[in-house]
Amino acid sequence: MTTGQVISMLNDLIQTSLDGELFLRTAGEAAEDSELKGFFSEYADERAAFTAELEREVERLGGTPEPPGPVAGHAEAVSATVKMGLASVSVDRLLDTAEMGEDAAERAYEKALQADLPAGTREVIEGQYHSIRRAHDHLRSLRHGRRAA
Repeated sequence: MTTGQVISMLNDLIQTSLDGELFLRTAGEAAEDSELKGFFSEYADERAAFTAELEREVERLGGTPEPPGPVAGHAEAVSATVKMGLASVSVDRLLDTAEMGEDAAERAYEKALQADLPAGTREVIEGQYHSIRRAHDHLRSLRHGRRAA
C-alpha cells in the first residue's frame, strides 16, 4: 500500500470512530438506565481517543486528517434526530442498534487489517480493533442479560 492509500484508509477509520462516538454519546444521553449510560459513555470516550490516535497516525505519515464527513459534520442535527428516535425506542432496540454499529466498525477495522500496513500503523489499528471487539462482546453480554431477565 502506498502512504497515500494508508492515509486514506486511516481517514476512513477516523470517520468510523467519529460516527461511533456520536451514536454512543447520544445513546448514553438518552438511556435512562445508569448501567447503560455508563456503558455508552465509556465507549464514546474510547472512540474519541481512537479518533485522536488515528489523526496523530495520519500526521506521522505526513498527511492531514480529513475534515469530518456529513454525519459527524452535522453532529448537532444528527444528535437531535437520534435523540428523538431513541426517546421512543425500547432498550432492546437501542442495544440491537448499538450492536449493529459495532459490527460495522469491526468490519471496517478487519478490512484495514487485511492491507499491507506499516508496522506502527498496524499496531494502532490492531489495538483499536481489539478494544472494539471487547466493547462488542460487552454489549452482547448486556443485551443477552437484559433479555434473560
